[in-house]
Amino acid sequence: MVDTAEATAHARRLVNEHAMSAKQIAALAGVAADSVDKLLAGKRTRALARTVEAILAVQPAAPKGERKVAAHGAARRLQALMAEGWDATALAPLIGVSPISVQRWRREAFAVITYRRHERIREVYERLADHPRDDSRARRTAQALGYLPPLAWDDDTIDDPQAQPWAGQAEDAAPVVDEVAIRRALAGERIPLTRLEKHHALHARGRMSIQRAADVLHLSYSRAKELANLPLPATAEEVAA
Repeated sequence: MVDTAEATAHARRLVNEHAMSAKQIAALAGVAADSVDKLLAGKRTRALARTVEAILAVQPAAPKGERKVAAHGAARRLQALMAEGWDATALAPLIGVSPISVQRWRREAFAVITYRRHERIREVYERLADHPRDDSRARRTAQALGYLPPLAWDDDTIDDPQAQPWAGQAEDAAPVVDEVAIRRALAGERIPLTRLEKHHALHARGRMSIQRAADVLHLSYSRAKELANLPLPATAEEVAA
C-alpha cells in the first residue's frame, strides 16, 4: 500500500480543470469507480501501488465520447450477455454497430474502446442482464468459450482488471443469497453484493424508499426501480425445499 496524496491531487485536477467525472477517470485507469470516488472525497489515504499508478497515468484526452478506455469491462459485459442468450446479431442494433464489431469487442481483439461505445455497451448490459434471451445456440457457444453470466460479476468492479468473478456457484445450481450481507448493506455498510443480492435487497428494503436503497446499494434510481419491480428468481434454498 502507498500514499494516495499525489493521485488524489491528480484526480481532482482532472475533475476541476478538465470536467472529467470520477466514472470517466476510473474507466480510463481501469479501476473501480468507488476507488476514485473515495480519493476525491479524501476518504482514502493509502491504496495499492498499481491503483495509484493507473490513476496518475490518466491524462485529459479527446472530447468525452472519443476518449479511449480499457476494453476488458466491455468484453466482460458482452460475454455475460452471450451467456444469457444475447449473441452479436441481437446486440448489434441495440449498440448501434455491426455484429462483427460486437464479436471483436467480445473476444477482446482490441485493448481499448471509445468511452462512448463503452457507455453504450454498459447501458445495454444493465437493461438486458436480468432478461435472458431464448437462444440455446448462443448459450452453448458461450459455455464452450468459458463466458460467465452477469451473476458472476459485481457491477461495482466489472471494469477493474484485477476483479475476479464470483466462483461460488456450482454449474446448473440455483445461486446462493447472503441474507446477512444484504441486511448489513441496507443498514449502510459498504458490503460487496452480487447482482442477485442487490436484487433481493430491493425486495427486502421494507419501508425504505427506492431512492435511499439505490444510494446505499450504489445503483442508479432507474436501475433500483427496475429491480424492485422485477420478480425474484428462485434461490438454492427454495429449489431444495
